[in-house]
Amino acid sequence: MLPQPLPPSRPRQPGTIYACPHCDQRYLGQQRCPDCNMFCQRVGYGGHCPSCDEPVAHHELTTG
Repeated sequence: MLPQPLPPSRPRQPGTIYACPHCDQRYLGQQRCPDCNMFCQRVGYGGHCPSCDEPVAHHELTTG
């Protein structure tokens, strides 16, 4: 019996906030910091803040 094929993966990168562990700069959908040339850590799903246009994770807005 052949194993069941896996469902196609969905990219998470475009809606994910990443933070550089060295300079703390945040990026939306960008996994590598262009200034430090380091891989960033995943913060969570999010987008740009409507007030300041900075990348912000959804859980940061919903938890106090």
